[in-house]
Amino acid sequence: MQWISDSSILIVGLGLIGGSYAKALRTLGFHVAAIDVDPKAIDFRQRAQ
Repeated sequence: MQWISDSSILIVGLGLIGGSYAKALRTLGFHVAAIDVDPKAIDFRQRAQ
């Protein structure tokens, strides 16, 4: 599906739900950007990639 590979999604919050959505959408081929107020959450998610 070409339209998926050209789509970008912004996730606000990388807690349990936001992080799970980000991972699932990335697996489906979406370009995912995420923001969170907790630098530890961002660092944890970057290392999990």
